Amino acid sequence: MASAAAPTAAVPTLAPPLEQIRHLAVELRLLLPGVRVGEARETTKEFNPETFWRRLNAAAVNVSREATTLTEVFSRVPLPSPQETQRFCEQVRAAITAVIAVYYSLPKDQGITLRKLVRNATLDIVDGMAQLVDVLFITPAQRLWKNVTHTVAS
Repeated sequence: MASAAAPTAAVPTLAPPLEQIRHLAVELRLLLPGVRVGEARETTKEFNPETFWRRLNAAAVNVSREATTLTEVFSRVPLPSPQETQRFCEQVRAAITAVIAVYYSLPKDQGITLRKLVRNATLDIVDGMAQLVDVLFITPAQRLWKNVTHTVAS
């Protein structure tokens, strides 16, 4: 006789918030070599400089917004839940991916100097976010360690 109970779906366990943040920093750093050597995709579409700069600006503003949000939520106690942290990490990944995509949309025929400048700005954005995430990972851990040592010493 078959069991009437429905099979339970395995619910993946999310890593603790600080572990997710540490992993995000590693992921961001792994993007850097690809941006350094990446090339624009060949396209038959006509390049529109105004659209390009508008998209790059919007993507950079979005990264800035995500950096501000991360800083706010990881600078206070309690830390966000694992689910909230996952959402924040996904938003950062999406924002960084958007900036990189805009860089890749700059055609080669726009000139080497311009491509290098935009590439370097893109690298700075990705590296800056990775550095921020590193600091956010270290700061709560230090704060927790100080609390533990203070409590033990009391």
